[in-house]
Amino acid sequence: MHLRTHLHLILLVAVATVTLMAKPLPFKPRAFTKPKLNPPSLQFPGPADDDTIVITVCAGASGAPAGFLLQWQTAEQLDLGPDGIAGTADDGKWFDITDPRSLHGMFPGANPEWSLAAGACVTLTIGGTIDPLPTQQAGLESPLKCGTAYVFRVNAIADCDNNRSEFSSTRTTTTVPCDIPGICQFCTRSQGFFSNGASSLAALLACFGGDGGTGPTAITANSGPIVTLGGGTYTYTWLLTQTYVDLDPNPLKYQWVDTGLVAFRTALGGNGPSGSFSISVNNPTSMGTGGGLASQVAALTVNLSACGDAAYGNAFLCSFVAGEVLKDGGTPISAATAAALNGQTVAEVLAAANAYLGNGGTVPYGLGSAAALNELIDELNLAFDGKDWDGDGIADHECGGRSEFGAAHICCELVPAGDPCTKSQGYFSSGAASLAAELACFGGDGGTGTTPVTAAGGGLITIGEGTFTYTWKLTQTYVDIGKGGKHQWVDTGLLAMREAIGGGGTSGAFISSEVNPTTMGSGGGLASQTAALTLNISSCGDSAYGSVTLCRFKAGDTLQTGGTPISDATATALNGQTVAAVLKAANLYLGSGGTVPFGLASASDLNALVDNLNLAFDNPSDSDGDGSLDKDCGGPSTFATDHLCL
Repeated sequence: MHLRTHLHLILLVAVATVTLMAKPLPFKPRAFTKPKLNPPSLQFPGPADDDTIVITVCAGASGAPAGFLLQWQTAEQLDLGPDGIAGTADDGKWFDITDPRSLHGMFPGANPEWSLAAGACVTLTIGGTIDPLPTQQAGLESPLKCGTAYVFRVNAIADCDNNRSEFSSTRTTTTVPCDIPGICQFCTRSQGFFSNGASSLAALLACFGGDGGTGPTAITANSGPIVTLGGGTYTYTWLLTQTYVDLDPNPLKYQWVDTGLVAFRTALGGNGPSGSFSISVNNPTSMGTGGGLASQVAALTVNLSACGDAAYGNAFLCSFVAGEVLKDGGTPISAATAAALNGQTVAEVLAAANAYLGNGGTVPYGLGSAAALNELIDELNLAFDGKDWDGDGIADHECGGRSEFGAAHICCELVPAGDPCTKSQGYFSSGAASLAAELACFGGDGGTGTTPVTAAGGGLITIGEGTFTYTWKLTQTYVDIGKGGKHQWVDTGLLAMREAIGGGGTSGAFISSEVNPTTMGSGGGLASQTAALTLNISSCGDSAYGSVTLCRFKAGDTLQTGGTPISDATATALNGQTVAAVLKAANLYLGSGGTVPFGLASASDLNALVDNLNLAFDNPSDSDGDGSLDKDCGGPSTFATDHLCL
């Protein structure tokens, strides 16, 4: 090969090598991972019902602009895992969202209410009405099980820029136990809660307005009233001013709040000696001469407003007795004060406190001092501020747990739907329906043949206690009470009881003991009513009725038309008594005579009281709530509505 050719080849190889070396490597795009949203958090702002749970979802620092997914199931299901078997690998694992057993709701951010900015919250009632109802959901409006622990978790839905968040930590709460019918269910907060803290500020802003936003400058929000205390001569009033102050301590963040609301919270947090107002003021930052009483009244006002639990105003005070104190170390209350307090609704107490703040004068209810009135209002604010709602020793709600005062002195009105069921004296003494019920309960049915069949013996009822008693027993001898050629053999002991119950006469105490009498002798009408009440709360009637409580009696009430008005002492003695306790007192009087119980003026008034208890739920009722009367008893009388409570 010529040298020129050789050099030429070397040059070509070199050029090719350089060209290959200069060629770029294949392009590999850098992987881009979208960030995850922060998980939301869950709160339980109030007590559950027996078939619903109120839950609040709050977005994390990244917000939940595309909405959120809420999932729940029973705590037992979570413990067992999807296979439902304890001790297996899936214990503690949730149902997959595609599992038909999964209960969940997808709340898309297309609905502005469910598109949550950082820290924003929305409250839902699981098992109740959700409007609008999400299209992707399972069981949102299905009633929950009473007395059941439920677990909840939530995550933020993915959007174009972010992946969905992890699920929040699991939160647990419990529905109302099945065996506590009619229990008071309220949520109250203390004076201190309303005067400071982010959660109370958020609640007050949501209720009254005054939120100037979180931007570098305030946005003008609504104007309007907040709260007014007092009335009559002097008032303290707070109004939204549409001027704002930044409350966020972080210099890079903002929280503009109306100065009127800020002034209200500042005043509410104050204290000082309790008294009445001496001037009228708008937007004060202290309670002036109203002191601690005014602060507590302001808190109770919020507790009863749309910001709190308005239904609490309808609850009423009960079971006060002479000698009790409102606070440890306080002055014992008198019988007159106990009678004045019993039967007052919480709203009425608030009105009385406002009247005192605005006008001064005598402290209401005979409490003796503004400090004592302050103690009462403080107890009302704290009555349902506990976190252990169901009393099992575990904090399961933000509020709703009853204080000792709430358990002892706050009563709820009994509003039955066909239960309890009571019957009158006349019902038990005549008629085929009551006879059939008594035969089924006690026995004594000799059959319908031409001759009686001997049935079981045994006791029926005994009334009176102590010295003398009237007792009815089955005799295993029978009378045919059939008609139209038909036979119905009934034990003579049962017939004697029915005949005696149907009697009347002047009420009094027994002067002898009798077995199977056909009249009530010297016991008269009181004995007949007592026998009827015995049947009403026996196993033949409605034994639960015995635990119903008398309440809201006050001096001047009467038990019968033209009856003697009762005294303060009698009102105090009656309030808090159970139906069973009244029956026992009537039996003691029948058997032993002496002083008529509860300070009643006469045996006739005691007879009227027992008669009212027999008639309390003797009206037809709508037991299934469909608007039609479908049961011959259970409907409350006026006496029951006014004076029987759970």
